[in-house]
Amino acid sequence: MGEKMKILFLRKIVLIGLVLIPCTSLLAQTKVGKVDNVVGEAVIVHEAGNKKEKATAGEPLFLKDRVETKKESSVQLGFKDGTSIVLREKTKIVVSEFLFDPAKKERQTILDVTSGKLKAVVSKTFNKKTSKTEFKTPTATVGVRGTELALDVGKKKTTVYCLKGLVSTLNPLMPLKEMLVGANQYSDVEEGASPSSPLPIPKQILEGIESQFGFPTSVESLKQKGLDSLKSRLPFP
Repeated sequence: MGEKMKILFLRKIVLIGLVLIPCTSLLAQTKVGKVDNVVGEAVIVHEAGNKKEKATAGEPLFLKDRVETKKESSVQLGFKDGTSIVLREKTKIVVSEFLFDPAKKERQTILDVTSGKLKAVVSKTFNKKTSKTEFKTPTATVGVRGTELALDVGKKKTTVYCLKGLVSTLNPLMPLKEMLVGANQYSDVEEGASPSSPLPIPKQILEGIESQFGFPTSVESLKQKGLDSLKSRLPFP
């Protein structure tokens, strides 16, 4: 290869790099939702520039962002597809994948949950062939669609609570041993083991899940919050 050809080749490589860098940046800057509410302290780490910011209501949420709640804190996230998630204290999640295209009837969402507790209402959209929402934890992969659920995530065990709808769960090390968890049931997925058989969620735990999360994340809880607010203003018990 002559000297002139080498120079032309290097110029092309540089141009390709200049084109790819903005594309990567745009991918990371894909807006997927926003922060709806915050109590206490939570932070968002934006992959673009690895910038850490204090989470505040109205702040945009982007693809690949990491959200962390501090002690005695909680945050509510609203996604563009209508999904709502509340994170309790000391919870960490990453928006690994997010695609929502109503025109093409497509939705693909993957959220990595490394630790903590959360409650989610996942909107029912499209069919199973074009729609997927998954929560990935250190021990489990949880697939949901049109579902209300809660997760308690530790390093060696994930407890999956299905509050409404149907949840599929499995240990990624044992992908053929999938377990379906119905409404008002729970399953434990421990390190190195397949999911436990579903059992009814004890009433005390169900009540605790509803009361522990500081924001309404269902139509019913929104109505109840309004009723409670009204009762608090009435001049009689």
